[in-house]
Parts: sequence; C-alpha cells; structure tokens
Amino acid sequence: MGNDEAKLNPNWDGQGGHCSNCREPLNILDKHHCRSCGKVFCHRCSSFKTAVPQYYKENERKRVCKQCHENLTTSNGKVKSSPSSSNDLIAHINTADRTFSGYLEHVKLGDFEMQTLIGTGKYGKVVKAKKKDSGEIYAVKVLDKKRLKEWGEVRHTLTERSILMKLAHPFLMKLRFAFQTSDQLYLVMDLMNGGELFYHLQQQPERRFPEDRARFYAAEIVLGLEHLHSKGIIYRDLKPENVLLDREGHIRLTDFGLSKELHKETDRTKTFCGTAEYLAPEIIAGDEYDYKVDYWSLGALIYEMLTGWPPFYAEDVQKMYNLKMNAKLGFPPYLNSNAKNLLFRLLDRNPDIRLTVPASIKAHTWFNKAINWEKLLQMKIKPPYTPTVSSSESLGCIDINFTRRSVAVEIPVKTEPEEAAKYDEEWGGFSYPPLYPETGMPIPGASSDSDNQDPEPGLSKSLDQDVVYI
Repeated sequence: MGNDEAKLNPNWDGQGGHCSNCREPLNILDKHHCRSCGKVFCHRCSSFKTAVPQYYKENERKRVCKQCHENLTTSNGKVKSSPSSSNDLIAHINTADRTFSGYLEHVKLGDFEMQTLIGTGKYGKVVKAKKKDSGEIYAVKVLDKKRLKEWGEVRHTLTERSILMKLAHPFLMKLRFAFQTSDQLYLVMDLMNGGELFYHLQQQPERRFPEDRARFYAAEIVLGLEHLHSKGIIYRDLKPENVLLDREGHIRLTDFGLSKELHKETDRTKTFCGTAEYLAPEIIAGDEYDYKVDYWSLGALIYEMLTGWPPFYAEDVQKMYNLKMNAKLGFPPYLNSNAKNLLFRLLDRNPDIRLTVPASIKAHTWFNKAINWEKLLQMKIKPPYTPTVSSSESLGCIDINFTRRSVAVEIPVKTEPEEAAKYDEEWGGFSYPPLYPETGMPIPGASSDSDNQDPEPGLSKSLDQDVVYI
C-alpha cells in the first residue's frame, strides 16, 4: 500500500493519510486541518479562509474546507453571523476524524502564559491563559495528579477528557488541547468570559431571572442535553455553576467529570453522584437510572431561575432528600400556569412518566410560542442579556475572589525536562494528540479509546456510597 501511494505522490512519507475530499495521499508536511470541522485535507481542497464565529475570535480568518466555507460565508464571500444550515454543519463536524484541537499540534506548558485565576474546584483550578505563538486566549483547567489518585478520580478525569474530545456543538464546551507534566494535567478549552449562570443569579435582586431570560437559557440547555444524549452521554451534573455564558450571552455546558457514556439504549448505571440540590429521586433511592435524571436536573434549574431557589431546598441535606422523595411540589403565586405545568412534568418522581423526550419538551406551551428552535441552534436569536465585558479577554463577570489571587501562588510550576510531559502510561496517554511512547511525538490521525475504561487496580475508590460535590 505504501509503495503504491509513494508512486502517486513522490513526497508521501507513509504518515500523512488521505485527503478527506479527493482521497489523494498526503505528505505529512503538506496536510491541513479544517479549523471548523477538524477533517484533514490536501492543500488544494482546503485553500479557503473565513471566520469561524463559534470557535475563534470575531472576524479572525482561519483555513477551512470547501463545505465549511460554504456554510460560513455568503455567495459574495461575506462572513455569515452563523451557518446557513446548522444541522448540516454539525453533522459535517460530527463525522470528522477530529483531534482535540481540530489540527495535529502537540503543545506543552511552555507554550502558554498563565495569566489569571478564574475558578477553583476540589481537584484543581481554572486559569485564563494566552497561547504564546498565536496570542489566542483560553481557559485552562489544571488538575493535580496526586490529589486525583488519592480521591479516586482517575476514571472520571479520563472520562471527561474523552467526552470533551468528541463534542462539537454550539452549547457544549469545546476542548482545544490536552497535555500533562509530571504532576499536573491540563485541559485547554475556550474561554467563556460571560461568567457562570450562578454568578448572574447572585447579581439579581431576588436571585431569579425574568421569565424570558430563564426560558432562553433553558432552551439552549435543552439543545445541549439533546446532543449529549444522542451520543449516549448522561451529563449528571447540571447546575448553575456548570452553565457558562460567552461574551454575547449564549450558554455553554461545561465540566463532564461526572458524565457517563452508555453504549446501548437499554444500559443503566447506579453510581450515586452529582450535586445534592439537583439530584433526581431515583439516584437518591439507589435505583438504576439513565439519561432521564438530566431532565429532573433541568426542571430543578428552571425552577431555581424562576423562583430563586432549587425545589425542595433545605440546608440539611438529608432533610432535602426526604422532601424530594415525599413532599408536594409547591410554587410561588407569580408563576404562570404554563411554567407550573412544565415544572410538574420535568420534576415527576417517576422517570417513566417524567417529560424526557426533547421533541415534547420543545413543543410544550412554555417554549413553543416563544422559541424558534432552528434559529436558536444556529445562534440567530439574540440573547436577552449581554454580559458586561469590554472584550473577549475581559474578566468583568468573573468573581473577584478568584481574579485577585496570584496564579504563581495558586498553581506553582516547577521547571522540568520536556520529556516529563511526553508519555505517561499511568494516565492512559492523557496528552492529545496521543503520543508515541518511544518518541513523545504525536500519532498522526490517532483517536482515543479511553472512555469509560476502568482505572488501574487501587487507583479509584467506589463512588456508590458517596455524593460527589463538584
């Protein structure tokens, strides 16, 4: 095979693969990845440039393939505000042989300037960072390997990396790169500087949104969940802290550390995990469950956006669980009948009766007269609120309790030889693109199969007994 391809292309070196369009063999030095869909093309089939508004800085022109160029530009070459057919574009992206970043580029810690702390969690921290060669700004999630092992979070971390690698949807977080050092893991993602939904709820006088604003966020979340479930993924951690806003006010679901991939429609899981206020009753009861738990969480989040508090809320967690399992759902008098009906159906304790079919949710009277779902997916509906940020780098909507802290103190970086960041078998080749163990070089065209693998014996504790708070 290699000899035949060498005859067709004298420069072919056996590692370049084939163009996704014309199928010509490629020289690894003359292959190009479309910055929209991630497919690999020859120079001729990828000689188009346009802005990719959902994924890069506004008006920044990137190299794309012909199909993406047609979706992103008008007939006279002007950039569209969003793709003309979002379904076609998403389908095109989802069939691509994707890499983390959309193109084969291996990065290391020295390629980034860590600038500002923007978030913290139990196992790591999130930093605003600049990629030195391009000046692009990202959010980098930094995880401590030792702490992850001590808390039995190896499996969840590898699952999050695997799931993020596969996602391509306007309302789901996008992963650009992943790499590691001897003691830390790094997930490089788009910076959503509009802030957390939790932050914006706190800024409201009564900690609740106007109905139109709550409906807009809920609708974009429905589309994100629908896409996740179509890929066999249960989210399991929908809450205001995991819903981020971009600078225009669109949402992006993030943090897939508790997510679970089901390989068949009949598959179920039983792990007790999530955040107490948003846990579905079947998780609390210890029953087997599937993606329907996410729609209970959706109902709880909509309830909170409209009223200021999650349903059945109590400071005592056990009391809150008891209320979820037994108490009658109540509403403040200002909620209209359509909102109450939707919440009753989403917060039904019986998952078999609960409203969990996306088409039925979209058709519900609380949504259907106010939301054009096709335009929403194409991001053609202007958000009801625009975050007060001056640029794509502004951190005006990020909690000052994070931004005023020193990155150097919060995430100390020790100097180490570059080979320490190459291949770490213990972490399943966490860096992406995957690296050859012998050389530490990217494997061309490789993809990951680490999703839902069991961790090495002794590395992961069972989560069946404890709620995981993130």
